[in-house]
Amino acid sequence: MTIDISAIARAVSKQAAADDISIKLGHALELVAACLGYTSLSALQTAQAVGSELRNFHKARHVVIDLDLARCRALALGHSALAGSLQELLSVAFSTRSKWAEVHTDFKIFEEALKRMVGQQMLADPDVLASIGGAYMEDRFNICIDDSLVAEEVPVCERVNMTWTGRVTPKEGAHIPGNTLLVVAAVSAWRIGERCFEGPFVEVVRLAVA
Repeated sequence: MTIDISAIARAVSKQAAADDISIKLGHALELVAACLGYTSLSALQTAQAVGSELRNFHKARHVVIDLDLARCRALALGHSALAGSLQELLSVAFSTRSKWAEVHTDFKIFEEALKRMVGQQMLADPDVLASIGGAYMEDRFNICIDDSLVAEEVPVCERVNMTWTGRVTPKEGAHIPGNTLLVVAAVSAWRIGERCFEGPFVEVVRLAVA
């Protein structure tokens, strides 16, 4: 599957048209480039030419859009009417072209989403499930992870490998006896573009009772 910047730009134009806003494809391309952290389409194309930005966005599991830059670009292009709806417009454009991509409006929100996904994958591990009774139910167990990723500091085109620990405890009122279960996992994420990430990849390596 190929999802290039033109496909995303066409989705932007289509979504804007549904809101009775006309955007030329060239302007839509500039807006997509801005949301990916580039001051112009030319700057994005230069990054693609040297391999530091994606040409095909189908692997992007997370996209952290630069909403401020996109708003400035929209104003510069004469699209002041888009200022209040750019977040939804860009989010819909990415999600309609790439069904598995999650769009985030800043790195902190992405980092929290990553932590949540790691916790879900930890709890879905067969050994963890066996240790908590064979079935994970969100209304019965909590998982707390103190570790985190500073996503903005990960170099572009590099994969970061980490070891995270999650503490699994029954929720208050769940009436489940037991101690805290410590889940140690190898966690990795890959920054595959200026604002695009793949992952997380999670492998549980050790369990212990606290």
